Amino acid sequence: MNTITGITRCPGRRELAHRRSCGIDVRLMWDPAGDDLTVEVGDGDATALLVPVGGRPPLAVFRHPYAYATA
Repeated sequence: MNTITGITRCPGRRELAHRRSCGIDVRLMWDPAGDDLTVEVGDGDATALLVPVGGRPPLAVFRHPYAYATA
């Protein structure tokens, strides 16, 4: 689990999915350069949690990022 504030947006990254609930934004991001998937959880303008998807099901991590943050 990586906790960060203010992640730098890389120009090549693409947002594959986004949802917002109670002021919390969750994004499934893909970096084609490294073929990496991550889920970013943000409150406002700053990213508060960054969860690498790895070999786990991407939509499951997107739907339940806090459950996968410690896994």
